[in-house]
Amino acid sequence: MKDMNKFVMNHSIPVFILMLIFICIVIWTLLIGDRQIALKNIEANINGGLNRTVILYDYAGKPIRTWKGKINLARSDNEISMIVNEEHRIIIHGGIVVVEEHK
Repeated sequence: MKDMNKFVMNHSIPVFILMLIFICIVIWTLLIGDRQIALKNIEANINGGLNRTVILYDYAGKPIRTWKGKINLARSDNEISMIVNEEHRIIIHGGIVVVEEHK
């Protein structure tokens, strides 16, 4: 019985550490997408926006307006706010907005 207790005690710490590492890797993998989005937002704020094309569609799918250039976006539950080419601000309520980022 003492041999069994020694075996369990000697191997429980490395197993615990491996489980902890595995859990950290899973969490890191799940959060990496959010981190990339956060880094893009920081880059956009520093540079006055990212090279983007923004297309506003009506609910029938017909394009209403297109904006191209350095665009900084802010989203909330019911609106999208854009600053286009550091010149003018546009706030969109309703419609379908498609944003394409360019490199």
